[in-house]
Amino acid sequence: MANREEVKSFIKENYDHEQVQENIFKLLLTRNSGRTQSIFAAVTEDELQVTSPVAWEASVDADRILDLNLSMFGLVKVNGAYGLKHNAFLKDIDESEIESAFFVLAFQADELEKALGLEDEF
Repeated sequence: MANREEVKSFIKENYDHEQVQENIFKLLLTRNSGRTQSIFAAVTEDELQVTSPVAWEASVDADRILDLNLSMFGLVKVNGAYGLKHNAFLKDIDESEIESAFFVLAFQADELEKALGLEDEF
């Protein structure tokens, strides 16, 4: 894949989703355990930005979530929630990398949510 429209088409054709904005999609992935995890995929001109919320800012201490995040993903704060984030360049991304980004990020976000002692909020 090489451009924004191809990535957007792949998401639309392969995942149940809600289109939040023109280039932002919300997906709900279900784990084998039955827990679910939301991810947001933003497709910019050059990147796929995937974010998964973990905890509301008011429900956790920032140092604790930083200490518990042992994943390879960055920690961000968006709209009052902490989440994990991953960016991938579109010019050399393929379908398997999109799928991996979604599922690995969702798995890690859910594991962090559990490590924080939180219910299946997101």
